[in-house]
Formats: sequence, structure tokens, C-alpha cells
Amino acid sequence: MKLSIYSISLIISLTLLNFSCNNESKPEEQQLSTTFPMQKQYWDVADYDAILSELSVYQEGKKLPNLSDPNTAPAFSKLIDVNNVAVVVEDTTLGTIHRSNFASEMFDNYKDLYDDYSKLDREDKYIYPSEIAEIVLFGVYTQIYYFKLGNDKIIKESTDANSEQAKSVLRRNAQVVVDNLKISLDHCKKEKALTPDAIHRLAIGFEKYLPLLFKTFSASDYSELKSQIEVLLTTVNSSELKQMLTNAKAAIEKLESEHPETSEK
Repeated sequence: MKLSIYSISLIISLTLLNFSCNNESKPEEQQLSTTFPMQKQYWDVADYDAILSELSVYQEGKKLPNLSDPNTAPAFSKLIDVNNVAVVVEDTTLGTIHRSNFASEMFDNYKDLYDDYSKLDREDKYIYPSEIAEIVLFGVYTQIYYFKLGNDKIIKESTDANSEQAKSVLRRNAQVVVDNLKISLDHCKKEKALTPDAIHRLAIGFEKYLPLLFKTFSASDYSELKSQIEVLLTTVNSSELKQMLTNAKAAIEKLESEHPETSEK
């Protein structure tokens, strides 16, 4: 009889244990707030301001919108969609000053996005590797137009755009965007902090946007960028990155042959 009672007690205990295990609290699924206007085709500056303001106060432990979460991946993809920028900066029917001011605000938004997503874990790896890759590329595209339209605005507002002073400012701005690219390209040497997917995204993205930079600022001095690329070619392991860098170096050498005066600065 005692054995029977013991057996029944054991069964009840195991049943309760099984019930307990099956009902462990699961992490709450991330849900988007209404701050993310997913129904809109393009997000404007006001949308980015509202979203970035919300992201800045996310509680510790709460994941930012990311590509791994099916609930928030669409929102992140929308955040780094360059069409949100292109719809204004590439529309020549809009005023130069309006487009320049818009590009400036979107460039600021890019910097805030980068700050939010560039955190490292205890192993010095990006917490959001694929996301940071996409944000870097969003920044490359945005700042190309930020500096181009900034120069266009200077020309439009200048009393004498052909003056040496104006030309000096225009040349300096055209050089800054190239120098900034060196910072973006530096992410290629952070392979250990990235994932294969992030590395793939960087390679494809730079392959897409570097020609736009070279075309837009063809008269800039690319000698330092070329030197950086040569160093990266000896240090990166990814075959995709190596091919992208090789193509970039060839494009720069073509520019140097067309504009020999730039490499002599």
C-alpha cells in the first residue's frame, strides 16, 4: 500500500513537473508600435525622427528591429531603404535647396541609426552584424547626395561661384565625401566582428554604390583611398570582399588616367 501511494505521488510529481516545463514563460514576441508607418510607400524625415526617438529609449534587453525577427524585419528593411532618400534627392523637379536640406537631415538620421546598431557584444562582435552592414551602405548612398547637393546649393546661393574661395569650398567638400568613404570601407577589415551574411551584404553594397561615388566626384583625389584598398587586399579573407576591392582599385586607376592632376595633389 505504501508503495502504491509512493507511486501515485511520484506520478503526480512528474506530471506537475512536466506541466511546469511545458508552461515556462516564453520571451514575448516583439511587436511594432504604430510609430512605424508600414502602410506608407516612403518614409520622410518626420517618420525617421519619430522612429529614432522611440529606438533611443528602448529598454535594455529589448531587441531593436532586425532582420532575424520576422515581426520587425520589414520595419528594419524599410529603415534602410535608400528609396526613402532617392525619392527626393534624385527628383530634379524639386528645388536644389529643398533637396539639399532633406539630404542633410537624412544624413543625420543615418548617423543616429549607426549609433543605435553599432554596439558590440562581449566577444567584440556586432550584436546586429547584417543590420550594421546595411546601415553603412545606406550611409554611403545618402552622403554622396548630401555632399553633391550641398555643393549644388553653394553654387546656387553664391554671388560668384567661380571665385577661388567658392571653388576651394567645393573642392574641399568633394574630397570630404571620399575621405568619409575610407571610414565606411574600414568595416571590411572587421570580418571577425561580422557574419558571412554581413560580409556578403557589404561586398554587394559597395560594388553597387562605389561607381556612383566615382561618377559623382570624378575629379576628387582617390590616392589615399587607393592605398587603403591595397592594404585591405592583403588583409581581408573574404573572396567577395577581395573581388569588390579589386574592382574598386581598377576603377580608381581609370579615374587617375582620366584626371592625372588629381593624383598629383
